[in-house]
Amino acid sequence: MNSGYKNLQDEDFKKLVRYCSIVSFRYNIIGGLNPNAQEDVYNAIALQINSTKKFDVSGLQSVYVSNNSFENDFSTKQFKNTSRNHKIVK
Repeated sequence: MNSGYKNLQDEDFKKLVRYCSIVSFRYNIIGGLNPNAQEDVYNAIALQINSTKKFDVSGLQSVYVSNNSFENDFSTKQFKNTSRNHKIVK
């Protein structure tokens, strides 16, 4: 995010934050997938932003969970009763 904050216009930075939030929620919270691949993608995007001063959403495609997979994972997702999970559920 730091790379985006420093190198993008306000609207593009807001877009970056919005897309990363959506991808992270679908990938980590609902999908429970390994974050290593996601971190590699985020790093590549940060490097791209540093060099081009632009954000291209297509860079997130490899870690974007498809609607079908998301719906399936969401319908079967269970959270333990903790305060952290309560906040996620809200």
